[in-house]
Amino acid sequence: MLTFFFIIVFIAELIIVCSLISWILKLDKKVCELNECFSVINPIIEDTITSVRISINSAALTLNKIQIKIAQKKDKYKTLIIKNIVTFILFLVLSNNAKKVISVTELAFSMVDLSKAVVKAFNA
Repeated sequence: MLTFFFIIVFIAELIIVCSLISWILKLDKKVCELNECFSVINPIIEDTITSVRISINSAALTLNKIQIKIAQKKDKYKTLIIKNIVTFILFLVLSNNAKKVISVTELAFSMVDLSKAVVKAFNA
């Protein structure tokens, strides 16, 4: 009787081991299929990431160039405004009599204040 018990237990263990081996083989097959999919998709993902990096770098360079252009235009317009103010003041001084020097000086000081305000507006 005891031998039948051991034989039944042994057969049950064989059945369990066979099903485990079958399950492991199926799982191995699925892992191999996934590995093939990833090996096909991996270069595509790498190319996409490289393209995104290139696009981001190009956008950053473009923004940097735009920032430099804006700074150049800002400096250009600052000097242009200062030249126009100086020319206007010289025009007022040269076109009027010497009697109006006091009013011209007051005008010059107000122009200086105005130019400082304009420069602050451009720097803001």
